[in-house]
Amino acid sequence: MVGVRKSRRGLTLFHDLPKMPPLLKINAVAFVSAQNFPILVRSFIGDNDDLKYHYLAHTSLDVIEERSAYFAVLLHGLHLT
Repeated sequence: MVGVRKSRRGLTLFHDLPKMPPLLKINAVAFVSAQNFPILVRSFIGDNDDLKYHYLAHTSLDVIEERSAYFAVLLHGLHLT
């Protein structure tokens, strides 16, 4: 909502914007190859948990691969009927 407020300096325009979520923090980034495996995993936090982010990248890609295979079977089955 946009409105006008009266202040000492005269009229001022104000906006009632919705509250924004807290700032998100990127802990790591993974670059993925066309063959669906991580090429480079880079961590941006100070601790030495690089292995944790490699594991997270691999398991996330496995989940995506399983879901895409499931939907491919569903779509292929729908074309046969």
